Amino acid sequence: MAAGRNRSFKQQLREYLAARQPPVITEAVWRDLLERLAPVSESYLRQLLWAAGLPFDQPCAGVRQHAFEELEESLLGMGRIYADAMDAGDSSAPATAAAR
Repeated sequence: MAAGRNRSFKQQLREYLAARQPPVITEAVWRDLLERLAPVSESYLRQLLWAAGLPFDQPCAGVRQHAFEELEESLLGMGRIYADAMDAGDSSAPATAAAR
């Protein structure tokens, strides 16, 4: 479902969050938002969600580079995603995580 053209991505996101109230941005929520708000860019959606103050599951959070602590935390999170996928024998998960 494409986003309504008469409302901004930010407004549509506010409405989505008010209606659904997700406690965390999971991969399922992330994919749903990308679909509903298409053609929003992943980077802009991520900025809006960070501004809303919601926590992210990796790999949806991406790699944050605003401060060394954010960079370290996000890289460690991505590393855990890669390690878990490799341990589970899931070769597709690291590719999905790398695309973020």
